[in-house]
Amino acid sequence: MKLFDRATRWSLDCDTDTGGKPLPGGIVLRNVRHDDHNFATDIRTVGIWVETQVIDPPGTVVSTKKTFYQLDGALFTVSPITILSPPATSMPDNASQRAFLQASDAALSFGRYFKNGTSPAGYGISATYEAPILFLSLPNCEHAGLNLTQFFLFSRYSDLPRHEPSGSIAAARCHPMIRYALVPNTTHDPGRRFTRISSIRFDYRLHLTIDRHHDLLENQLLTKFGNQAGAFADEDNPASLLASAIVFSVVKGSESKGVSRAAFDAVEKPAVLEITAPGLAKGVPIFADPTRSRPGGVPLNVRCWDNLHWWGARGPDEPIISAPGAFHAAHLHWRWGATTGLAQGVRSHPDDLVDPAVWPAGVAPRTAPLGGMWGPLVDPAIWIQSIRFAVTKNDPRLDPNRVALNLLSKEDWKSLFTPGLRQHPQDISAGDDIVLWFSIEVHREVEVHEVPVGGGPPRKSRSFQAKTAGTVFIHGLFFPHDADPEGFTLSLGTTGPEHRPTSEATIRSNQEWYRPPFTLR
Repeated sequence: MKLFDRATRWSLDCDTDTGGKPLPGGIVLRNVRHDDHNFATDIRTVGIWVETQVIDPPGTVVSTKKTFYQLDGALFTVSPITILSPPATSMPDNASQRAFLQASDAALSFGRYFKNGTSPAGYGISATYEAPILFLSLPNCEHAGLNLTQFFLFSRYSDLPRHEPSGSIAAARCHPMIRYALVPNTTHDPGRRFTRISSIRFDYRLHLTIDRHHDLLENQLLTKFGNQAGAFADEDNPASLLASAIVFSVVKGSESKGVSRAAFDAVEKPAVLEITAPGLAKGVPIFADPTRSRPGGVPLNVRCWDNLHWWGARGPDEPIISAPGAFHAAHLHWRWGATTGLAQGVRSHPDDLVDPAVWPAGVAPRTAPLGGMWGPLVDPAIWIQSIRFAVTKNDPRLDPNRVALNLLSKEDWKSLFTPGLRQHPQDISAGDDIVLWFSIEVHREVEVHEVPVGGGPPRKSRSFQAKTAGTVFIHGLFFPHDADPEGFTLSLGTTGPEHRPTSEATIRSNQEWYRPPFTLR
């Protein structure tokens, strides 16, 4: 069915069966545009993976297994799609309006984007998938089943609330959220061998398609070069912003390079080759990576990427998007760095849209290696999340319109791309028809080791557990489609390529799919 919302200016196609239910796999959105600006060709969930463990009391793991589930009527009771429309007041009159408020509530603090002042504002689509006895066949399982709701929420074009710390960008938002709840098993006996859910992973495929130019008429006249993507790890030392801006503007004559240098710890703009990479590791942006180790096999700490930007390639010798800035691009931020708040005083005026209080007491953000870092933009109830992403060419072997969904997701997530797609990543630097694969895994628990600043052995460790219900992808994406402002501001970075600390030449030489920002020595 074709949908258009006059209030928010979003238009899209939504696949349904003859009964108005989503097709097998869940809600699929096609030809998504905002105010006639292209945003995505296809957005969908590929499926979910549930990891289960057999446990001998008090806590010995006997075995681990992962199972793939597709959102369809084979195992779930699927509802018809509901169009979400905001009520005129906080008191809804019908199911559509009640569902809109439920979706806005599921977005937690990000629900503020779906208001105009104090009045609800926005548009959306939802469907429910209920399987309350999905896990009853598992021996003595803690939980009997799983219920989910898909919410796609769309906002109006606005700069309030701010989309990034400077507040300089107006944008419309798309939030492809999934709310889930594990159903308790009332007959579970914790005193004997039992099964528990140790993680749930949600795999998305987003075929984003951004226009080359923000002016619709001019865009029609231009040659199309596909899209480009960039990965960024934010700086978390606020003192570096002003210092770098001064050095580059006074000594090197480039204010925009100073802003870019200060805002990011690492940049790959544009992505040189296809890529797989970490975004979070069990709720934190730094983790011990077994693929990167010191002599003797001790894993090195590896930094995760914090955000992705996606834009229309402009062709040879043309400027690319500004970063920071990106005033015509899709922005996907799951964490902000502390430096980004310096200019706007976020620390003196806390804002949970950019600096959320997500980590519970004891995760120790003031000690190494997390000293001074801001938390991720996730549901605090299920903050123990691992985010992984890949950017690939749109390959027919990974096209959900041609291939069964269970072939588009692997137990070992990265193996879908390497070696599954090809051994070495292909060049996408000049622009191509590219696809974003985004995976969010919610873990049952994590053990956090407190490491003293300056090094030394861990002082202590604590175990934390996630709740059994929560919402993933609450941060969504935001989509500005304007021209870059003129003049120098702390929200406007360079419009040239940037590759650091790993150079473009090194990326090409190494030919590696897996590219985290850097290792911490």
